[in-house]
Amino acid sequence: MKRDNRMKKLTIMALVIGLAMLLSTPVFAYELGIAWINDYPGAGNDLDYCDDNAIGFKNELSWYSVDYEESDGDVLESHFTDDGYSLDKPDVSFQCGHSITHDGHKAIYLNPDSGNQYVEWDEADFGDYDLEWFGTVACYLLNSDDDNYWIHATDGGLHLLCGFKTTQAQSPSNLMGKKWGQYLDDGEKVKNAWFHACDVTQTSSKQVNVITYDDDCYDDYIHGKGGPACSDPTPQATFWTWSHTC
Repeated sequence: MKRDNRMKKLTIMALVIGLAMLLSTPVFAYELGIAWINDYPGAGNDLDYCDDNAIGFKNELSWYSVDYEESDGDVLESHFTDDGYSLDKPDVSFQCGHSITHDGHKAIYLNPDSGNQYVEWDEADFGDYDLEWFGTVACYLLNSDDDNYWIHATDGGLHLLCGFKTTQAQSPSNLMGKKWGQYLDDGEKVKNAWFHACDVTQTSSKQVNVITYDDDCYDDYIHGKGGPACSDPTPQATFWTWSHTC
């Protein structure tokens, strides 16, 4: 009988310890994605800090799990256009690389080793899966002539597309992605965090842009900091744009 009691006590202790370990293990309810391209073989215009930008964003939101992470030639066009393994699967994603004018409009410029080098406005498909917020550090992508094209990349239900109207600058101490992640983690609205990151990392000549079909998304916070203020937007004849000079 005494032996049985000892066995019962050991079993209960094991269950208690197991439960404590389970409760102390982080549970990641939300997901992020990052993509960066520093290397552009043969183009003579490599970037230096896109990796620091993207990884900084990830590290600032360390309580989010990483659902997508690729770099250089492993960032594929399909990662912007498909619902499988892509930047559309997480809740929030960040991308850093060049843009390029292609077929008359700005496109995201990929590493030549990736196959198709361009992600155009009518190919990108954000919001079909889980993605609510997408930030891109690509020069001129959301300029005044192209934002009315890139709004269609949000047709799947993306809440906010955040980008640059002008060129952007990077240095080890001025990382747009890292600061965006920091201010999102601080509890700022998604749009305001993008503007705030611009203020502290860019010169006064730089401008950023945020676009959406639904102005209620103006008040979105990321999950875990208040969450969305709007439902998934649907395509409209008009859209909202908020521009900010850094």
